[in-house]
Parts: sequence; C-alpha cells; structure tokens
Amino acid sequence: MSKKSFKIARKPGQGNGDQSITAPGSKPKPRARKSPPAAPVTAIAGVGPTTRKTIEVPEDFFFRVKMRALERKMLEKELWAEILGEYFDNHPSV
Repeated sequence: MSKKSFKIARKPGQGNGDQSITAPGSKPKPRARKSPPAAPVTAIAGVGPTTRKTIEVPEDFFFRVKMRALERKMLEKELWAEILGEYFDNHPSV
C-alpha cells in the first residue's frame, strides 16, 4: 500500500501560491484566463460604466439622501448618481 501526499492549496485571496490541489510529480492544470464581460455595465444615469468608491460625507447629508431615497421609493445609489449628475451639469469646468 503506497501513501500519496497532496498539497492543499490556499483559498483565493490568501496570498500567492498554487490555487489547486496537486499530487507530487503531477503538473498543475493551466489557469483559465478571465474573459472580459460580454457587455459593459451601464450606469444608473445611463452615462457609462460604473465604479465603486468610498467617500466621506457629513452624516447629515448621508441621512438626508437615505431618507429622500426612501420617500421617492428609489435606491440610494440612484439618488447619489442623480445628485452627482446635477452637480457636474451645473459645474462644467470641474
């Protein structure tokens, strides 16, 4: 009876290293390349692709937007997109 030892890979995001389980002496499978998304994601306001950023705003503004979005029965991110869209429309030099 022969013993086989296996290398246990780390979970994704736990550093560099082989992401698969391989037996000693065997070749790891080539990694598949990630293909670009089929269609670009459209922004809420229809301007283009979206991105996620963290910004600091006064708590009062944050809660006012949250409440206004609830009143208008819309997602907060849609209201933020509307607010930023209006800002850039009114400040074209920015």
